[in-house]
Amino acid sequence: MRSRSTGLAYHAEQAWISKHPDIAFGKEAGELDWEISYERLEPQVEAT
Repeated sequence: MRSRSTGLAYHAEQAWISKHPDIAFGKEAGELDWEISYERLEPQVEAT
């Protein structure tokens, strides 16, 4: 996962969808918000 506010990447060995987005049908989907739960979220070290 990547934080929208900081841009930092994170990973978790176990994650699951805890809330599906409200789906609207039409020509444009727009943004969908998914709620994800996880165990032990850890920052991902990125090579420079």
